[in-house]
Parts: sequence; structure tokens; C-alpha cells
Amino acid sequence: MKIQPPGFTLIEVLIVVGVIGVISSVVIVAINPSKQLCESRDAERKVHVRELGNALYQHLIGEWQTANTDIPLGEANAMPVCRAGITEDETCINLDSLVPEYISQLPVDPEEVNANHSGYSVYVDDHQRVQVLSLHVGQCPEPATELAVEGDGDGEGGNDGEEEQEPCILGGYSGFEYDDLCWLMADASQDCSDRCEETGEPYHTDTRDVIGYDGETAEYAQCEEVLDGLASVLEEDLGSGTPTNAGGPGGTGCVYNANTDARFVDTASPTSAGANPNSGYRRVCGCAEGGAEEGPVAGTSELRFDFGQTGSPVSNGFTQVTRFMWYSAPTGYGWSGSLPTSDGDIWNGPTSVLRDYVSGSTTPGTFVADVTNGEYDVTVHYQGDSSNMHVTMEGIAVDTVNHQQYQFDIRTYRVTVNDGQFTLVLQDLDSWNKIWKISGIEILPAEDIDTPPALTSLQADFGDYSSPVANGYVQIVPITFYTETQQYGWLGGSPTSFGDIWNGPTSVLRDYNYGELPTTFVADVENGEYDVTVHYQGSISNMRVMMEGLVFDTVSLVNYQYDIRKYRVTVSDNQFTLLLQDLDASNKAWKIAGIQVLPAENNPEPPPLTSFKGDFGQSGSPIATGYQQIVIPTIYSVERQYGWLGGSVTSDGDVWNGPSSILRDYVYSDTPTTFVVDMANGNYNVTVYYQGSVSNMQLTMEGAVVDTVTLGNLVYDTRTYPVTISDTQFTLLIQDIDAFNKAWKITGIDIISAP
Repeated sequence: MKIQPPGFTLIEVLIVVGVIGVISSVVIVAINPSKQLCESRDAERKVHVRELGNALYQHLIGEWQTANTDIPLGEANAMPVCRAGITEDETCINLDSLVPEYISQLPVDPEEVNANHSGYSVYVDDHQRVQVLSLHVGQCPEPATELAVEGDGDGEGGNDGEEEQEPCILGGYSGFEYDDLCWLMADASQDCSDRCEETGEPYHTDTRDVIGYDGETAEYAQCEEVLDGLASVLEEDLGSGTPTNAGGPGGTGCVYNANTDARFVDTASPTSAGANPNSGYRRVCGCAEGGAEEGPVAGTSELRFDFGQTGSPVSNGFTQVTRFMWYSAPTGYGWSGSLPTSDGDIWNGPTSVLRDYVSGSTTPGTFVADVTNGEYDVTVHYQGDSSNMHVTMEGIAVDTVNHQQYQFDIRTYRVTVNDGQFTLVLQDLDSWNKIWKISGIEILPAEDIDTPPALTSLQADFGDYSSPVANGYVQIVPITFYTETQQYGWLGGSPTSFGDIWNGPTSVLRDYNYGELPTTFVADVENGEYDVTVHYQGSISNMRVMMEGLVFDTVSLVNYQYDIRKYRVTVSDNQFTLLLQDLDASNKAWKIAGIQVLPAENNPEPPPLTSFKGDFGQSGSPIATGYQQIVIPTIYSVERQYGWLGGSVTSDGDVWNGPSSILRDYVYSDTPTTFVVDMANGNYNVTVYYQGSVSNMQLTMEGAVVDTVTLGNLVYDTRTYPVTISDTQFTLLIQDIDAFNKAWKITGIDIISAP
């Protein structure tokens, strides 16, 4: 009789099945796969909300209207977004107009049960900005029981000893940190050495041993982990699963093939590490030995970004952003929608931030940064050239910027963020030369700064950075932009350059700022009346001078001509405003050397003179007793009461052997020029001292022609004219009306009361 071996009893089988069931339930509860799947979908939903929101902003800027005019006002009235192609359902908003220019396709939530709805809704907020909501976010199930994960007893699971892998930033590129290296995804057919070089760091050839193939061992698991990490950081499809063994050109290491959507490790013998890219391959490149640079933390409240080329200097406290850096959730900032098309570094910009830039053309540029909700002071560093560049922040147009080449500007805006992400959209609205450009941005929490008391006066010397500054004056250079704390500076438009002619008559008049576009200078001052004195330097033609919205003057000066003019101005809004604009049809250029804004009551005008004697000539020439010396830079001022006012004196001379101190030296010019003296009203005898040669020199006093003088070389003459003054200022206009040899000359003048 054959004896059968003993088997399991029914009770034993039931016990084993029960134990397996208990273990399975514990594992399932601990893992909670449904919750993990839901959280993964939530992350995807947030990405879709931002992508759809950015597409709506770009459409608004590009088309000057919302993608659908039926989007309701207010969150309480939010309406679902239709699925693509749904045009007849009035219960949802059709956004097909966004595809494909502003978004590749409209997102659809797999949890949405309505066949016509996408699972997302839209509304217009109080700032006229379109907001996007996910209707299914945050609906993840919680585990029924809290269970500890088996580990080593520290309560934090069993992954001790493994290095936590994190996102990294290198040269403006987002990557995945693994084994103390920042791993970047190369473009299709791009060499790893080129990709790393773009970051300013070398490609380390031994990195192929870490996640690739060293000729003996293929590191499939490491390649998979890094590709998974990069896919998460970049939010790109880089395939899935463990890479396969594949031959290839050699030297490619860990690769994703965009054409076949496949991962593989190239096990062919490497010909040269980091070389031999193949069509369609996107290689994984290890850069920056010893770890990658740190960027700002996503969601923080203080962010500073320096936009520019890889390799350009980065300003202290700023993070570099290149034109290749896409936004990713782990890094928390970057370009969204379309990448900028160009960049540059002019090397001689005034700051590390302003010297380099990124730019685009016809496609709007969208830059986003994750921040906590609240109010921010956003400062943008601009560099020309751009025309009609539209600046939108958080869906609201904040500025339209015009800059010429090599023109710099820094402007600050108060912005409210309530969706956890700051959004900047730049677009050039110019019909022909479409280009937008940005050099830097600072996103700082708004501070309630106590406004300093208004100024009671201001004296400003416009010029070069290294030029001397007149005593009692503040220096103004092209980047002295207005701020509330500084209380003065350029506001709107911008000077494009500066200069210093070094031999100007005063520290104020020797240097200057100038530009071509209309430009505004402001100063916070107390309300009241002011005597505003402007120091001008030529050459300028038809330069219009506006103060407090009123036209005060139109100034024309030839090269190396100086002028100082005073205006009485009333300020009633606590801010003095000066607008300079050249109205010339061809040669547009305004120029300013200095300005004084002084309270009228603190600057009383002296009483008019009752007599005056002036000796015209060179500085250093002898002056006749009882006379005031008049030289080329003797510009009229209220305090001086006499001087040149309008026109130009171009030269002077001294014949040293003239018959008297008055007649030996002179000033002359070929431009009609006016000399004035503040005189009490009344009748005067005006004596003018002449020296030849002059031909057809015409003299006009108080608006009337009194003489036309012609004298041969070294011929002297003295002539007296009766003049009546009725406007408390004697005015002498000198001009040569000769058709060929235009030159006037004068050596002295006496203005004596008539008996």
C-alpha cells in the first residue's frame, strides 16, 4: 500500500490566507494608491491652471480683448470651460481661440463627468484679470488608519543612508541633482559639452560612469532615476520605465530618443566621452562637479533676477535667468509659454544687471515666479532699444516703455499677487520694429515707508559720472531715476547720454545730460511759488521747456553757446515737474546742464540799476575804472542784473595797443545776440564803443534799430544814442546784416540817465 505524505489541513490553509490578507490590507492602507494617484493629478491640475491662465493673459495682450467676451465677472459666477470643439453649449465658455498660438491644447480633467466640460472654470476678477479654477483639485481620499512604515525605528521610514535628490539650477537651466552633479537635458542632437558650456561649467567625462556606460557596466537604474527626476523638474515627457541596452554611435551615455519615445543606455564603445550626438537623441549631461548653484526658493517673498547671457556677470544678490530657462514647479520661476529668442551683453552698461539682457520679437514673453500672496514693489531694469513695449503684471497693464539703443531705465510698480504666482508679460506693440527687452527684475514685499517731508529747494547739476559737481548741488546722471525716498530724478522717458566739455564757464555749465525722446524730471517740493533757473548748453534747436504742464520757453542755442534763464513757477501738487522735448523736425536733441528750484520769497529781486558801464573783452585783460567786465560766459541772471540773454558770443580778443582799456579788447560773433541790463524806467543816453573791422553791423535798442555800423580794421569809434526804457530792462540786439562777412564786434557800453 502506497503511503501519501501528509498535506496541509484546512485550518492551516485558512490561517495562512488570513495572515496574507492582513498583511495586504496593511500594505494597501500604508501605500494608499488612490490618494497618491489623486495627489499626482492635483499637481497636474495646478500646472494646467497656470498654463491656461498664462494663455489667457497672452491672448489679452496680443488681441487687446479676452479670449471670450462671455467670461463672467466674479468668482461666484465662474463658468466651466468647454472641451475643445464644443461651441453650442451655453453652460460653458469656449476657449478654442487660444489653440494653438497661445496653448498647444485645452486641458481636460479625467474626473470630469460632463462630456462638454473640461473640469476647469474661468471668471474675471475685480482687476479685470481672468482667473482659472480647477473644479476637482483637493478631492483626495485620506487613509482609513494611520500606520507606521517599517524602517529603522526613527519614525521616518526605511530610506536612511540614501541621498535625497533635488532640483538644481545651473547657468539659468533647471536640472536634477544626483551624485553631487547637476544633470541637464540637452536639446535634440546637442553635444553634452556644448550644453554644459552654456552654463559656464565643464562637462565631466567621468559622469558617463554614473548613469551611462563605461565600456563594462551599463547603469540602467541610475539612468532611469535621473530621467524620471528631469521629467518631473522640466514637466516634459521623457519616456518611462527602465532604459534598454542599445548600440549607438558611442559615447552618448544615458539617452532619451525623442523620435521613438524610448530610453536607452548606449553600450557601444565610447569614441570620445561627451561627443557624437545622433539625430533625435536628447542626452543627459552631468555638469558642475561638486554640486550645482542654488537658486531662490520657490514661494519666497524676496526675489531678484538678472536676465542675460550665460557667462555674463551676475549682480550680487541676484539669480541669473537665461533665455533658455523654462518655468518648473520645483525651481519656482522661469519662462512660460514661449522662450525669448535672443540675448546680449553690451559689457559697458552702468550696472551688472543693466549691461546684459534677454529679448524677444513678435511673440510676447511671459516670466513667472512663485511668491506668497500679498503686495509687492516690483522694480524692472530696462535697456533699449524698444518701442511701445507693453508691460503687464498680474493681468494688468502697468506701463508702455519706449527706449532708444543704449538707453537705461529702472521703474518700480506696486503689484498685488493673490494666486501664489507673479506673472510678467512683455510685448512690443510697435507696427514695424517689434522687440521687447528686459535686463532685471526685483520682486520685494511692499513696505509702508514714511514719506519724507517735501523739499524746500533743489539745486541739481546734470552731467557725467566723473565730472565735478558745483557746491550746494546734487549730481544728476542718466540713471538718477526718481524714487519717493530720494525725492528727485528722471520719471518717464530717459536721457540717452551725457557729456563733459571740461572747459565750460562753470562747474554746472561744463557738463550735461541729453536725449531725443521727451523726458520728465521731477522733484518733490512744498507747494508755493518758485524761481526756477535753468542752465542751458548748446547745440539745441527748438527745445520746448514745460513746467507744471505749462510751456515756459522754446530754446535754440548753437554749439558751445551757454544760457541761464529764470522762470517763476507755481507748484500746487507737491511735485515740481520739468518736461524737455525737442520739436525740431530733423535734429531732435534736448540738453540740460543744471537747474535751481528756489522759493521765490527767499530770492528777492534786487532793485533795477540807474546806471551801468560795461567793458567787453577777454578774461585777464585790463578793466576800465568804474566798469563791469563782460566776457563770453557772462550770462544774464536776476542776481547779476546784466549779461548775455539769447544768441551766442563765440570769441574774444585783445589788441593790447588799443587807445584805451575799453577799446583795446572786445567780444564778437556771427550770430545775432542780445545783451540786457535791468534798469529803472526812464530816459538814458547809451554810448557804445566800437572797434573794426565790421560791416553792416546793426544795433537794435528797446526794439528799435538805432544804427548800422561799418568800420575798417583797427578803426575805433564811439557813438551815443538816446533810449527810453519802459519795461525795467534795457535790451541791445547786435547782428551783422552783411551778405558775406557776417561778424559783429563790441568793446564797451555806457548807460547813463539823460539830463
